[in-house]
Amino acid sequence: MAGKPNKAGTKKSHSLAGKILLAINFLAVILLLLAYLAPFVSPEHFTIIAFFGIAYPVTLLINLIFIVVWMILGKWRMAFSIIAILLGYNHLRSLFQFHIAEDKEGKQPAIKILTYNVRVFDHFNRKNNIQIRNKIFDYLKTSGSDIYCFQEFYDNDNGSFPVLDTLTRLLQSESHVTEYFNTHEKHNHAGIVTMTKLHIINRENLRLNQNSSYFGIFTDILAGTDTIRVFNLHLESIKFSNEDYSFYNDISKQKDKDKLRKGSSKILSKLYDAFKKRAAQSDMAKQLISRSPYPVIVCGDFNDTPTSYSYRQISGKLKDSFMERGLGLGKTYIGIFPSFRIDYILHDTTFICNKYNRGDVKYSDHYPVMAILNRK
Repeated sequence: MAGKPNKAGTKKSHSLAGKILLAINFLAVILLLLAYLAPFVSPEHFTIIAFFGIAYPVTLLINLIFIVVWMILGKWRMAFSIIAILLGYNHLRSLFQFHIAEDKEGKQPAIKILTYNVRVFDHFNRKNNIQIRNKIFDYLKTSGSDIYCFQEFYDNDNGSFPVLDTLTRLLQSESHVTEYFNTHEKHNHAGIVTMTKLHIINRENLRLNQNSSYFGIFTDILAGTDTIRVFNLHLESIKFSNEDYSFYNDISKQKDKDKLRKGSSKILSKLYDAFKKRAAQSDMAKQLISRSPYPVIVCGDFNDTPTSYSYRQISGKLKDSFMERGLGLGKTYIGIFPSFRIDYILHDTTFICNKYNRGDVKYSDHYPVMAILNRK
């Protein structure tokens, strides 16, 4: 005859499972709190903290799952994750927005600005690069923007893949500023470009020293009777290779421990270097923004999330157009990693953001981002 169930043993087992679950929950809370610290600590001084910042969406999701679990179990312990999430309310706002209000009033004319990492117009994909380039052209033509900020722009001197001249004609943007930081085969150039229908009165390049590449330009533009300074930034990329992406995709299938160690070490090293370089670049950008004699608009690909030191340094007292008028998740990077919001339009407090839109086109590994701004 089977013995009676051991109620004491079952109760003890449940108690142990609850303690383990609570311990994991505490760990998730600690990771979330560390993510909140990431924007305040320079990766140049303590690089590891930046990894917690980039993992914020994941740790947020884990804590949300714990809230649901404790609700199902009828436990008050959900309070730990709830409090932790509320402590980072502004970080949550940077991830998700729900704006449906009517447009705000401001001085006219409005300024429509678009930023887009065009991934060299898919030039190196020989099979369909012309088709992708022309689709980007068509999209830009219909956007009707006054100012365009491009990163990973591509053009050449021999006319085999004309971009700048074609866009100048299509967008009616006679004024433009280019800064190419990569030239190959003598005629082919890649870099940063700002184009506008308005009048450019000044420009300056941004780089840390003579041995470093350019990471941005600022352009002083006459908009009506006002002068505005537009920063177009492309902070240091992680520079993952196809080999790195293949390893990342198949990491769960990797059985060779030596390959796993080497592949992981290579990826972490690239992340480590990029965090440090972006920290220095953002420090410089912050100084230039603070010294601007004109109202500032900052656009570009930061290669970093809002829970980062780079974002906090550059945004400073500026407004984030997504947080002002965005809707839904703000993801701007289509690729595998970092698959979050890394493209921005920030603006001076003397502007009102009337509209924010992420273009629903997949011609690059980034979505284009557009905002309409008015002066107060």
